[in-house]
Amino acid sequence: MAHNPICVLNAGSDSLRRGLVPFARLPTNRSTDPNDPGERYWKQIFAVEDCVGNALFESRDLDELDVALQTLLEDPSYCRLLRELYGMTTFEMVVQSTAEHSPPPRLLSGAGRGRANRVRRANMLMAATSSAVVQVIGWLAKQHGSAAGDEDAGDSEYPASTPSPSRSPDNLIWFLTDPDMPPALKEAFFDRAVGDASMFAIGAANDRAIPDWMKEALLDRWEAGLTHYLRFLAACPGAAVSEDCVPKADVLDVDMLQAEHEHSSAAYETNLQRAKLSGLDVFPPLAQDA
Repeated sequence: MAHNPICVLNAGSDSLRRGLVPFARLPTNRSTDPNDPGERYWKQIFAVEDCVGNALFESRDLDELDVALQTLLEDPSYCRLLRELYGMTTFEMVVQSTAEHSPPPRLLSGAGRGRANRVRRANMLMAATSSAVVQVIGWLAKQHGSAAGDEDAGDSEYPASTPSPSRSPDNLIWFLTDPDMPPALKEAFFDRAVGDASMFAIGAANDRAIPDWMKEALLDRWEAGLTHYLRFLAACPGAAVSEDCVPKADVLDVDMLQAEHEHSSAAYETNLQRAKLSGLDVFPPLAQDA
């Protein structure tokens, strides 16, 4: 089943909101009223950060950190917390986050001394991501006659045979098992999910001491995830992404990737059928347990 750029935009309300800057436009002075919407949003951010910190901060090296990140993305508790956060996010918040502004103080302080420029760069990429997502939502609204910001606009062209993230609530990397999605797109979506988790980990570093190597690694993964995802967004109809964020030469050619993937898949199926019809053992035997 072919996936055009809109189909593979992690369709659904959760993912269309995923372009937001969760810290944007929240009051600097927190309210003491537990029912205040801004205060509830902050508490949800802290809950996500705490979950991420518990999962990552015991890592002793880069390999352990990367394993912990992937395990986190498959953790139902983290997925639910993150979806609750995005469920609290309004379309207006996404629109507001499209304007580049000063990085949230919590991320600057979490990243630590000497890393402000890196946080500013990532913050610029977050604003660009928000802007691209808003533009795609607007394009979808025009195409399908829905109101701007319609939560379900992204599902309208999504292949019925492939569940959207909003229907896979306990696994953020469900798409890795989608046989129809080109590997390069899976990589872009995976890197973005890793980048999101890394951003929350940087926030969590305000409350727990972590080594400098881990802060550098988290910043690397945060920026790389945003950049890779923007390479995909730049290929979507209606989206305009600055070359300061993604040079034209780096924009993913989704049509080419899809064609190559379909060709490879068809060739594999053909060879598999030939092997079955030959009656020969064309694959090496599995190693036997000693």
